[in-house]
Amino acid sequence: MSFASAKDPMWDSNHPNTATMEVIVPSGFEHYRKWEKEPWKKRGGEYEDYKNSLSQRIVDKVYKHCPHLNNQISYHELSTPLSTKDLANYQYGELYGIDHNPERFRQKWLKPKTPIKNLYLTGQDILTVGLAGALASGVLTSSVVSRKNLFKKI
Repeated sequence: MSFASAKDPMWDSNHPNTATMEVIVPSGFEHYRKWEKEPWKKRGGEYEDYKNSLSQRIVDKVYKHCPHLNNQISYHELSTPLSTKDLANYQYGELYGIDHNPERFRQKWLKPKTPIKNLYLTGQDILTVGLAGALASGVLTSSVVSRKNLFKKI
């Protein structure tokens, strides 16, 4: 659960008494497989009912753990692994990039420098999942490009 609006120094003056919140919960692709062949935004009523039920469960948990937010959510929407699959082309709708299994870390190509001259990779997939991995990979890639250990500077 995070509040992206809290990172915007102008948010309160531009949008007083409001906030944005993002809640990420784990889910398995198998829960959505029966709608996998249906096109985005056209998966039918059963899928929408499933999403609405799951969305309400998540909102109820937010209220349970943060009672001061009770009845403060004016709008919410749910993205499923199917949406991530359609929009980001991840095979099973993975939210955080390449599958995190031992095989993933054995990939020799998964590093900042590529065989293509002046093409470098960065982002969570070359290190580890999440924001910290993405930030650290930026420093790592910058270190490779500049040929200086920038980790020492930070």
